[in-house]
Amino acid sequence: MDSSVLPDDDEQVEKLDKVLRRRIYLRNIRRMFRHREKQERLQLLDTLSELEAKLQCLKQPRTTVDTDADDGGRKATSTLTWEDVAEAMREENSLAELENKFLKHEVERVVAFGRQIQRWIFIQNGANPKGSLKSRDQRKEKHMLIENIPRRILQVPTWRDTTLFADPELRKLGKLWITQQLYHNTDRMFQSYWFPQIESPSSYIYVDAEFDENTYNLVFCRQYEILTPFERLCELYRRELCDQLAVEGSTRIRENTVKEQEEHTIQHQMITRGGEVINLVCGEFHEEGRSLFVAQLIIDDELFLHDHHMRNRMCWIEIRAMPNGKCKKRLMCYQTHCFTKTESAVPLAVRKPWRTRNGSRTNFSMLLNKLHLVSTSRTPSTP
Repeated sequence: MDSSVLPDDDEQVEKLDKVLRRRIYLRNIRRMFRHREKQERLQLLDTLSELEAKLQCLKQPRTTVDTDADDGGRKATSTLTWEDVAEAMREENSLAELENKFLKHEVERVVAFGRQIQRWIFIQNGANPKGSLKSRDQRKEKHMLIENIPRRILQVPTWRDTTLFADPELRKLGKLWITQQLYHNTDRMFQSYWFPQIESPSSYIYVDAEFDENTYNLVFCRQYEILTPFERLCELYRRELCDQLAVEGSTRIRENTVKEQEEHTIQHQMITRGGEVINLVCGEFHEEGRSLFVAQLIIDDELFLHDHHMRNRMCWIEIRAMPNGKCKKRLMCYQTHCFTKTESAVPLAVRKPWRTRNGSRTNFSMLLNKLHLVSTSRTPSTP
């Protein structure tokens, strides 16, 4: 207390006492606030330290550490940073967009493929995709094809499928469809034409020719043993089918006729010296102890447009390795008279498929000579 202040009376003492009490109160209040501020500062510093530690942890890359065996060998991972999360979400979004684009493309492709299949089916069944009948020319061509097939072969209508489209997938499906139909009926066809058992030691030959005024249909069957090795014989029919079928008669075919080749089918194309189109789809099938080759001539091919003469051709060939080291071969070939897409058949007086060296017309004996060439495996052609 200031020494200059003297309590002269009670009033002054009381006044001074109030002043002192007020000073003490204010001092305590200020002390309390200072303490509170100090505590708050310390608390904020602790909070700051914790947040800095968490931030540092979040900034660290994700790591994997092994835990104790008590946890069953599981692994604990630290939390991903938000940058990692954002990057992962960005990648997932990009993948989702790509997948969505791919699926849309697949939907469009499948829809287009389905329409092509529908078109193909309607062509085989005699109607267009809108449900109406085919045009007069289409019906004429279909009727012409039906007329050119013997009754035994006509019993299986799907064998008349002779159309290939340009679309790659539909084209591949068409080849498989045609060759599979022929393949699954191979034994039935051999039985229909009275082939002997494969173990039979005797050879077999059968010719069924149907003639009318302007056309003919021909079925040729042969079964016999041959010395050519099994693998070599298969290779001849695989790579040199046109030459083995003697489509040029006695003239060897030196050119490569393979046009398209997939896993189970080969397409052979050529035009003979007489102007006949050969467009054969061949299927190759292997079973235990034997190999089968089937072939069908394609009448309508969107990738091979022409106005040449052609014949409807079908072939079934079985090659089997025998215990005596030889091979047994079964061969059944069917072909029609020449025709074009604009006329049902080329008259015999007009068609000159083979001629002798002096230019005279061929006769039926020459046709049989050609069949003999077909029935015997020819040695590889040399350039």
